[in-house]
Amino acid sequence: MGSDRATELLASWLASVLVRWDGEGTASMLAGPEAGPLPAAGPIHVLTSQDPQGVPQPPARNAALLAELLAWAAAELPAGTWWPATGCDPVSGHAEQGIAMAGRGRAAATADGARWGQLAIYELTDDELIVVACDGSPEPGAGLPRAARRWAR
Repeated sequence: MGSDRATELLASWLASVLVRWDGEGTASMLAGPEAGPLPAAGPIHVLTSQDPQGVPQPPARNAALLAELLAWAAAELPAGTWWPATGCDPVSGHAEQGIAMAGRGRAAATADGARWGQLAIYELTDDELIVVACDGSPEPGAGLPRAARRWAR
């Protein structure tokens, strides 16, 4: 990963539980214990606008950033290709709200993450949770940090 802060956060990112909400407010687990199928053909990318550069922000600032991200998604992404999402570190309980996106592609999704000041985003496949740095590191082919997308309780 490209920064010391990203390296510091990597273990908790790889253990994250990711949940998304559909249009009726029903939650489904994207990554975590007994995660179900992806909501669309993968990969699915998950990002947040909160705590830019991994630096904790006041709750009001994070709420404003989330409102901006949701407004951007509603204006820029096709309906039915994105959903509100939350990522949570099961050890510390730290959670950040954001969005899950289908059909975006890694390059566009990491550019989106960089736009919102993020160090990395999640890429979900049927079997894996992959952490992809928004600064382009590591170089293609060098391998990306990954973990199983679903595990038993």
